[in-house]
Amino acid sequence: MVQNLRVNSAPTPLDTLPGRDRLLEDMQRLRAAVTASAERRLAAMRDCFPPDGAGASARNLAHYLGLREHDLRTVQVELAALGLSSLGRGESHVLANLDQVIAWLQRAADRSASAPLSLPIATRAHNNGVLARRAEALFGVPPAKRQTRIMVTLPTEASWNESLVRELVQGGMDCARINCAHDDRGTWRAMIANVRKAAESFQRECRVLMDLAGPKIRTGPLARRPMVKHLRPPRDDYGRVTGPCDVLLVPDDNATIHDAGDPVLRVPRQALEVVGPGDRFAFVDCRGKDRFIEVIGMQGNGWHCHCPQSTWLGAGTEMTLQHRRPDASDDFVALGSFALPPFPAEAVKIELAAGDRLRLTERALEGRPAQSDPGDTQMLVPAIISCTYPGLIRQLSPGQAVWFDDGKIGCVVESVDGGDALLRVTETGGRKVALKADKGINFPGAAFPIPALSTKDRRDLEFAAQHSDMVGLSFIRSGAEVSALLDALADAGRPNLGVVLKIETAQAVKQLPDILFRIAEHRSAGVMIARGDLAVEIGAARLAEIQEEILWLCEAAHVPVIWATQVLDTLARKGLTSRPEITDAAMGVRAECVMLNKGPRIVEAVRILGEILTRMQAHQQKKFSLLRALHW
Repeated sequence: MVQNLRVNSAPTPLDTLPGRDRLLEDMQRLRAAVTASAERRLAAMRDCFPPDGAGASARNLAHYLGLREHDLRTVQVELAALGLSSLGRGESHVLANLDQVIAWLQRAADRSASAPLSLPIATRAHNNGVLARRAEALFGVPPAKRQTRIMVTLPTEASWNESLVRELVQGGMDCARINCAHDDRGTWRAMIANVRKAAESFQRECRVLMDLAGPKIRTGPLARRPMVKHLRPPRDDYGRVTGPCDVLLVPDDNATIHDAGDPVLRVPRQALEVVGPGDRFAFVDCRGKDRFIEVIGMQGNGWHCHCPQSTWLGAGTEMTLQHRRPDASDDFVALGSFALPPFPAEAVKIELAAGDRLRLTERALEGRPAQSDPGDTQMLVPAIISCTYPGLIRQLSPGQAVWFDDGKIGCVVESVDGGDALLRVTETGGRKVALKADKGINFPGAAFPIPALSTKDRRDLEFAAQHSDMVGLSFIRSGAEVSALLDALADAGRPNLGVVLKIETAQAVKQLPDILFRIAEHRSAGVMIARGDLAVEIGAARLAEIQEEILWLCEAAHVPVIWATQVLDTLARKGLTSRPEITDAAMGVRAECVMLNKGPRIVEAVRILGEILTRMQAHQQKKFSLLRALHW
């Protein structure tokens, strides 16, 4: 705090020269304190900079941090009363903003002949240009009518569905994100090829971000159970069957047809080659009931059929093809039999509600739901799920909070026994929630000695260095981890590859100044506000405040930002929009890029997001409100 700088006190009248003199002295002391604080901070961080010292972006960040050491609310009110800058929009040009205010106060006090201020700091326009150039180096040139880019997380389907990728690029996708926590190199290579091909066909640029998994702790696999397929005829409100169940029979050697809509049964191709309308497949279902499926007609590569009664089918169910005699409507002749092949195994369901127990283990066990103890029907054995990171559970203590799947399931540790921890479920949103495999696990407040780059991350980094335009590091926690990533890129021969640092832990928030100093002079580096995990780590109540502070600090460091996690999520998944999601998407215009996650309606989400961002950029630039003419 600057000595004698007045804060949180009642403003005094400024319509007299003494009032302006006092405010001028306050601003001069503030400037001196800001520059002194910045020099101390830069001296402590000198190992982050080249031999000739910190550049303009790092210095501006240091000045901003020095400015925000003080409570400036009273001074802001007094400056605004004089029609001067309230200091609330000077992130990109801290000293230039202070100097301009001081110069106007000097003129008001008739001191225009005072010696010029030192340090020729760049103006807002210049530093905003620096930020724009860095965003262009990282994300590419923005579209003609929209400054904020759109990034989309690609689904696995993007590796084989070229038309989907073309629709995304045509609809406005500027960057494609590949999550290295999923799929493999062959899939990634196909995704990238489709992106490059689509971008070339539309004569536009679409950058590729490969997001390393980082030290994310996830749930292990679930046990599988033999798949039983239930064919359900439709019923009315009284439970009466109103028609047959539609079924599609396809050749068992056709791998391109997936279950979508009507149930699909795979049968030998030879059977489908001799079948015709009116024929049927007779069988005894899993419950011992006589059933049949009637052939109606051709549908694409298969046959459309009707099943008139509720039926349960399993692997090995014996099906007999019966050909209808042309001269008798109810007379059939058997042409042969075959057994249904196994259906794809389905994961068991672990459904949890508040009050349930869950065992988290580091043992290589498949997850299972709660079940009764065979020796005691009154004793319930808790559900169990494994943790992918070995040795971590032994570091837990009773009372530690544990959250699964971006905060959908909250728990607390009750006890720890070796490599197992017994958790009590505390929060599921008032309903039962399914815990699935490969979902993130968060331990708010805990700090584990986990390396930023795993062995897998380093292998994936080598691939990314050869094929992508930028690489992202998840769960960054400190400036030292940033340096480790930059060193790894240098070792891979791509020291200037674009870098995206994902801020999603409480440690990263605390260390954000250090993290930004490490990339303040990097030509192509940005920050992603990964709000899902971040909300779990710091609490939903603090997220709104922290995401604002991250935006401010990044603007001060001239570092571009990606606004991420659950943007238009309901629209991408279900095709529905909501007022809160539209408002949240509109706030993304203050970032240089907005990220959408995958979903069945992702193409529509890209189109609508593009329209929102285009409209909002006429009203907002960072914290600066733009007064476009209103047409009512």
